Amino acid sequence: AMKAQRFGLVLADAALPPAEVLEQVRGVPLVVVSDEHHDALVTAWLEAGAFDFVTRPSFLVLGSVVAKVRRQREFEARQQASTAALLSLAKSRTLRGTELDDAFREILEAGARIGDTAVAGVWGFDRPAGVLRNLAQYDRRTGTWSHGMTLKFSDFPVYFRALEDQQQIVANDAYRDPRTSELSHKYLEPKAVGALLDTGVRIAGELKGILCLERAAPAAAWTPDGVM
Repeated sequence: AMKAQRFGLVLADAALPPAEVLEQVRGVPLVVVSDEHHDALVTAWLEAGAFDFVTRPSFLVLGSVVAKVRRQREFEARQQASTAALLSLAKSRTLRGTELDDAFREILEAGARIGDTAVAGVWGFDRPAGVLRNLAQYDRRTGTWSHGMTLKFSDFPVYFRALEDQQQIVANDAYRDPRTSELSHKYLEPKAVGALLDTGVRIAGELKGILCLERAAPAAAWTPDGVM
């Protein structure tokens, strides 16, 4: 596979096999170029993981794609800095074992100010019970607080596997993202949220919980243009 730090953008012909191309350019934004625009072809590439699809000749369009990639990179850097600050606050405050309510309030109210976040929550792993437990959750839409909800590991195996394997889950469409689609009926719909940004809190390398930022449904994606 190509090293992401050496390439800012890769172009590929639509006639190539999507899976093989995406395996080679893993971690690098891929723009697919074609002589013709067919909905089925566009859908196949985008669902496989391509960043965008353009039709030749389309240099002006390509220029806008390059600009979009640049904004996405800048957004990701800002987002990482924001979540890193929140995680640092979470680790330093909650591990003291005192004034947890105040610590969670500070963390979540700060998290809710990132972009158009509707709901911000801190969840902890209760491995003996086999659940992820909501320790505190702030709904910016109503200004209300809640806690105590649990999600069973056995009900959402793909989601929990993704949390273990990845430092962060960015699900712009949580209903369709394969990592989060399991949550649709039991969590996303009742909460009226459609996009998730879940960041793991690890202590000594072990995943202890997550900081979850959520956007309302229908949700604007976690994109650079949507971040304040």
